[in-house]
Amino acid sequence: GLDTSSVTNKRRIFFGTPLQSIDISNLNTYISPVDDEDAWYGEDENYSEAAGPSDIDRASIGGIASYKYTGAPITPRISVSYYGEPLTKNKDYKITYKNNVNAGTAAIKIKGIGSFQGKKLVTFKIVKAASSIRIAAQKKAYTGKAIAYTGAVARLGSAGKVTYAYYKNAKCTKAVKAAKVKSAGTYYVKAKLAGDANHKSATSAAAKFTIAKAANTMTVKAKAKSVKLAKVAKKAQKVAPITVKKAKGVKTFKVTKWITKKAKRYLKVNAKTGKITVMKGAPKGTYKLKIKVTAKGNANFKAKSKTATVKINVTKGS
Repeated sequence: GLDTSSVTNKRRIFFGTPLQSIDISNLNTYISPVDDEDAWYGEDENYSEAAGPSDIDRASIGGIASYKYTGAPITPRISVSYYGEPLTKNKDYKITYKNNVNAGTAAIKIKGIGSFQGKKLVTFKIVKAASSIRIAAQKKAYTGKAIAYTGAVARLGSAGKVTYAYYKNAKCTKAVKAAKVKSAGTYYVKAKLAGDANHKSATSAAAKFTIAKAANTMTVKAKAKSVKLAKVAKKAQKVAPITVKKAKGVKTFKVTKWITKKAKRYLKVNAKTGKITVMKGAPKGTYKLKIKVTAKGNANFKAKSKTATVKINVTKGS
């Protein structure tokens, strides 16, 4: 028989193969479970001493897995058993957590109470959570300098830095350096959100990034010109009454209105230069007309037109 008179913690003893347990908390005499050679009498190192608490370090722990970072403490529901027998939390053991908020290795400390003593430490992984980033299409005007994307960004998760990659095609197979994003046209951009301690990195879908042509900088100024009647009587005279500056693209000049009727007969406008020829024999008088100046524009500048009123005087004198 198994004498329990000296048991100081009279709650539970373990015996036999496989291990069995019985509650002795209400027994004041002794127990004779069976006449079994396998009955334990305190010598097998795999069994706890009947006269004291069992070592929780020999318990088996279940329910350990990896978990994603949430920003809140992660407290896995574990199971604890002792040689196949389930133990009860806060009766047989207590648990505390350490480093169980941020990504990395977290720990669960299991402390034996009641019929159990000692401590057992198990670990689990907290993995980084996913991040996401979205960007909107953007349109800017040509400046002659490299232009960076500054459109709307929606990000979730990581607090890391956002960088941008530029491409010439929608499939994003033809990369272009940021310093080369200058000329007017359509580009595509992707945003990359760097990971941080608790979040993975993320890359956005491509967004259209358009650099529109800039306004043409052409200026037009007309100034009245005079020619001497005596000179015109001998041969045709040329004058340049229109000054054009900062035009982008090929310039053209076209008469839109002959204000003075005889101007059409005696004046001829060069469509490429804007110079006006006063024909030989033009009579004395003032000649007025309207000329539209057009700068065709180019790859980076829009076309522009401006109309100027031109006045040519044929005056007496030699």
